[in-house]
Amino acid sequence: MLVTRRTSLKGLGFAGLALATSRVWAMPQKWDVSVDTFPANGELDTALQEIADRYADIAEIQPVGTSRNGRRIMMLSVGEGEKSALVVGGPHPNEPAGGATAVHLARQLAKDGELRKRLGYRWHFIGSIDPDGLALNDGWLRSPRTLENYLNSFFRPAFIDQPEYTFPLETGDYSFKNSTPENLAWQRALELTRPDYQVSLHGTDYGGVFYIVNRDIPALNDKLVAYPEQVGLTLNAHGEPLAEIATSPRN
Repeated sequence: MLVTRRTSLKGLGFAGLALATSRVWAMPQKWDVSVDTFPANGELDTALQEIADRYADIAEIQPVGTSRNGRRIMMLSVGEGEKSALVVGGPHPNEPAGGATAVHLARQLAKDGELRKRLGYRWHFIGSIDPDGLALNDGWLRSPRTLENYLNSFFRPAFIDQPEYTFPLETGDYSFKNSTPENLAWQRALELTRPDYQVSLHGTDYGGVFYIVNRDIPALNDKLVAYPEQVGLTLNAHGEPLAEIATSPRN
């Protein structure tokens, strides 16, 4: 199953992931939302490497691709479950909440063997799928979180260059094959992990939390709707334009 989610920059909730793990963790102090900065690309890579080094018996890290400017895109794998879960942080590089969330969840799973056993997944984490774009946002990520800093240092690639939206597509007479290098890394991660569950961690600076899932599961829907209030976030009842697209139950 695929779940993608967006959450307000005022909080780093774990809605989709907390549902999967049936628990909620406090934010790590280093990246607490009470401070004025978010983790930049180098910090995400360093954090994933530290997890791999500290928990080498159950964790490993590997490159899955290279950005157009030559930055490696790393994937950390944790656990030994029969099922597979892929967590992708920062599909848009101006959305840093996802990377922090991915790293924090990876830490919790690496140190909690009982949790890994109960969930039954081998977990795979990408801190940032667009490291070049994240680096271009460094001016506001590493500065006091003000509107002026954000507007002066904001970067988001054009739609045609966004990793999440450049997967190959064949539908009717339409064909798209111009995948970005970052998307090719995502494709490689999918090939390596063959996930039963994938979550793409977005963020937004207004509008509240909404979700896109690839099939209707009433029990899941009820929990997703209730979760934002539990962590002090606003639920966006409008959702994403064009998201009401039915997919095969096998997806």
